[in-house]
Amino acid sequence: YATHFIACSDEAAEWLFPRKYRQAVVWKNAIEMERFVYSDEVRNEKRKELDIPLSGKVICHVGRFAKEKNHKRILTVLNDMMEKDKELYAVLVGVGPLLDEIKFLGNRTDVPEILCASDIFLFPSLCEGLGIVSVEAQANGMYCLASENVPKSADLGIDRFGQLSLKESNEVWENRIETILNDIEMKKRKEASLKALETEYNIKVVSRKVQEFYLNLESK
Repeated sequence: YATHFIACSDEAAEWLFPRKYRQAVVWKNAIEMERFVYSDEVRNEKRKELDIPLSGKVICHVGRFAKEKNHKRILTVLNDMMEKDKELYAVLVGVGPLLDEIKFLGNRTDVPEILCASDIFLFPSLCEGLGIVSVEAQANGMYCLASENVPKSADLGIDRFGQLSLKESNEVWENRIETILNDIEMKKRKEASLKALETEYNIKVVSRKVQEFYLNLESK
């Protein structure tokens, strides 16, 4: 039987070990933070590649094109907003079964650069285990607007994460997005991106914890 319990979040621990979750050690599902640090230079280069003007406002989503990611809601909100604002652009990255109906950027190896080129990350998932891409977006200093189905543990605590219920109307979602877009300050974004390096989602931080854990076991 298990002598030690490890999970990537409090929610995962409670689901995996319902009777012993309080004994579990939580190691964040960490990422290479340095890859996602915000850069003006990368932002400008990627916008040029994607044919997006520097003055444009970009809504981004990265995720598998499958039902649980709720692309139907994303597209409905984007359609309403883009009809009103001709300076608004959308970047959707991913592959999956829904690509038979929708053609976008597909699978990419330059997600950090695409995040740099974007202004807000939209994440209205129907269900998520964690939503690691929301962590990546925050690591880039970008605000992530998620549904209530994204675990609160995905919040890095750097004031770059917010949630709305999917029960709210499209108008409520659109108004929240517009408020965020109108309140963007690149200086704050850079500061948030650097602050993310200090969080427990930095793989360097977690790797040290893992090492210490196993060294302590060996010493016992």
